Amino acid sequence: MRSFQAKLVLPLVLLVLLIGAFMEFHWLPNWQQHEVEDRLTQEKVYLELLGTVLRNPILTSDMAAVYDVLDQLSLDRKHWQSLTLTRTDGLLLYPMTQPDQQFAATHWLAADVMFEDRALAKLSLSLDLSPFLEAERDRLRMLELILLAVALLAAVVIGWMQRQLVLKPIDRISGTARQIAEGDFYSPIPAHPPQSGLQDFFQAFRVMRDSIAEKHEELSQQIVERENAERRLNDSQRVALLGCWEWHGETNSFWCSDSMLPIMYLSELGTLDFDSFFSQIHPADASAVKSEFERLAQDGGSFEAEFRVNSPAGLKYVHMIGQHDRSSGRSFGTCQDVTERKDIESSLRKLSSAITYSGSSVMITDIIGTIEYVNPKYTEATGYHLGELLGQQPEILSRQWMSTSKYETLWQSILAGKNWRGELQSLRKDGSTFWSLVSISPIKNEFGELTHFVIVLEDVSELKLAHAKMEQLALYDELTGLANRRLFYSKLGLLLDNLNESTIGAVMLLDLDFFKTINDTRGHHIGDELLKAVARRLRHALQEQDVAARLGGDEFALLISPVESEERVMHIAERILSALTRPFSIDDTELQVTTSLGIALVPKDGTEPDSLLKHADLAMYQAKEMGRNQFRFFTESLHEQLQTYIRFTREMPVALEKGEFLLNYQPQVDLKTGEIIGAEALIRWQHPELGIVPPPEFISVAEETGFIVPLGRWVIATACEALRELKASGYGHLRVAVNLSARQFRDPQLISMISQILKDTDVAPDQLEIEITETLLMHDVQQAINTLQELQALGMTIAIDDFGIGYSSFNYLKTLPINVLKVDREFIKDIPDHLDDMEITAAIISMAHRLNLRVVAEGIETQVQQVFLEEHACDFGQGYLFSRPVPLDRFMALLPATEARAQELSD
Repeated sequence: MRSFQAKLVLPLVLLVLLIGAFMEFHWLPNWQQHEVEDRLTQEKVYLELLGTVLRNPILTSDMAAVYDVLDQLSLDRKHWQSLTLTRTDGLLLYPMTQPDQQFAATHWLAADVMFEDRALAKLSLSLDLSPFLEAERDRLRMLELILLAVALLAAVVIGWMQRQLVLKPIDRISGTARQIAEGDFYSPIPAHPPQSGLQDFFQAFRVMRDSIAEKHEELSQQIVERENAERRLNDSQRVALLGCWEWHGETNSFWCSDSMLPIMYLSELGTLDFDSFFSQIHPADASAVKSEFERLAQDGGSFEAEFRVNSPAGLKYVHMIGQHDRSSGRSFGTCQDVTERKDIESSLRKLSSAITYSGSSVMITDIIGTIEYVNPKYTEATGYHLGELLGQQPEILSRQWMSTSKYETLWQSILAGKNWRGELQSLRKDGSTFWSLVSISPIKNEFGELTHFVIVLEDVSELKLAHAKMEQLALYDELTGLANRRLFYSKLGLLLDNLNESTIGAVMLLDLDFFKTINDTRGHHIGDELLKAVARRLRHALQEQDVAARLGGDEFALLISPVESEERVMHIAERILSALTRPFSIDDTELQVTTSLGIALVPKDGTEPDSLLKHADLAMYQAKEMGRNQFRFFTESLHEQLQTYIRFTREMPVALEKGEFLLNYQPQVDLKTGEIIGAEALIRWQHPELGIVPPPEFISVAEETGFIVPLGRWVIATACEALRELKASGYGHLRVAVNLSARQFRDPQLISMISQILKDTDVAPDQLEIEITETLLMHDVQQAINTLQELQALGMTIAIDDFGIGYSSFNYLKTLPINVLKVDREFIKDIPDHLDDMEITAAIISMAHRLNLRVVAEGIETQVQQVFLEEHACDFGQGYLFSRPVPLDRFMALLPATEARAQELSD
């Protein structure tokens, strides 16, 4: 109550303070300004009057006379500070000041004086009004204080009267109101002062109390009745697994019946809000249900939803309906546990879905065969929709598509309640026929009576066509339509079986140069279309009795028979090369390809299909080595190569077991310091009969046979053993480079194999450098990049060997994860005789440095070559000028003494 009284008095106090502030900061300054302006106006009049008097020349020369005139005018001069009269020809009069006083001028006034001789002068007066203003300000401030005191006194009196006449009676009536709130409806109403004017208020309060007492009695009775009704309702809802709820959106409060607790799996009623009420809803359904509630509160209307609720026994399904009352801002509705119904529906839905979305055509008929249902697969297979078939007899069960005995057997079986299965022919809507594998199952009701038939059809037309197509695929290439390997061997075998003295034939083997590059860069679609176009040109270039076959990939075989002479074979080969050299136009893309062709004559070069194809293959590879886009006949020298190939294939695995392979090390030198920084490991085969076999003679055989993988593993392991020995001797800073072939590079175990060797030999990865050729990268650039990145991730250095002799070096160099570039010896050997080689080498070095790559020049044999490379900032050199490849002990002898090296490193 005191707070209320303070709230009533406080505005009066604030009003008094506002009045005081207004008088102090607005009215008093304005009054002062007004008084100053009035005073200055009066003084201006006096000054002009004095100017009129001073026009008399007599007065201007007599100061005493001027004072007399001023006294006669009765002027109040106590605020004057100085008075001067200035003529244009000099000062005439006077500074005039008050006796014995010094003033600070606050205002200035001036007036013009025109003398009788028409001479012009200026009369100036300075005033100090501060004493006048201070006197007036003190008088008005006293008046201001009196007014404020009166206002404060009035506020106190008004506050006291409010307390006595209003606040105390209200305080007493508030006590009675609290008693009523506590349930005491019969306490007397307190008296009130007659002069307060609260008679009507107290009378209304008395009537209100009596009304509340009456309503309380009525509500108590209603509560008892409602509790009974609610108990009966809860019992009914619990039996029906039904509950009701109510939500007030503005307060975000939920209410629900007791029967809702097990339905929504709420542990207790308590205080529910939007989130807690739906806390047990399955996360996949919660968002949709909450969104529906929010829409209901915003748009009104009603809604119906089904969702899942988490419970210890598993998921329960709940069906909820609700409605929104805009007038009260509440939403209300019911929830029912429909888990049992949903389980039944789920089972039915699964069965329905199994039929509807079955990969087989399904038809359901009644006992006499009238169609009641067909699934979408049946519509897809036949073109007939359900609306067109309802009430019709299924054509597949008619006599039209089966024999009489088959028809009778079918109906006897299904009418006897037995399943039937067999192949039947039927008709599509477009008039075409198809074969189906049909299964008919009788359906009985709960009384064991036959009511329906379920007919399942599997279209086997494609299977029958597939059998025919398999026969085609067994003998012909699917892509090009040419004979395949099986048919080619069959035709060649037939030719060999019927050989006679006059029979001459030729087996030609060819493939497309760099076809894989076209496939990788242009796409497999372009590659396939190119193969088709090549096949068409081959058929056009051959006679009808000749055979063209695709053996696989881009490899083709031709069987020419009969031919009159080798010259005729040469003519056919030239015609084939000419046909394939012409540009191919595929999908608006022009492709220029070349081919290499090998020829084996029948029966001169063999009488077995495998040997003839092998001989033709050797001739084809010789054509490739001779520059491609040409043909070669098989010769005895190629036969010797074949024998060597067979011999090396057999002997190399044994040689590896016996330790016949060895590694030599060719030093790599820092061209700036002359210091040996590492070596390249080069393999040699110390054959017991042939002596030292150089790598070009056996590496290609190892590559083709796959032996390069175990041989490469031995090379890496041996190089790492050498690195470990070098480290033990004090040369742990050296690096050894090993070459990887294309077959090794594609080995899926390459990374794990190198990692294991490094771990077993305790060699740091940065001491091992991997060298690859740029042609190796052209087969699958992205796969190569991935493999190189994995090798770099282990910590190894990557170098490109023989750089500059490939076809795509500059295209791929900027994208490859490499560290070192090795300039091929072909560019170094003719320096300084060939200017082109010098310019190319300088350009390669410059380009590599721009890409942050180190450069190694191979094949350095002269001091001139070394000086040239040093002048162009080549990093490292390798060649006979420094050393030939030597065994490890001789390589170590080339290195500086361990002690000197250690001292050098410490310095």
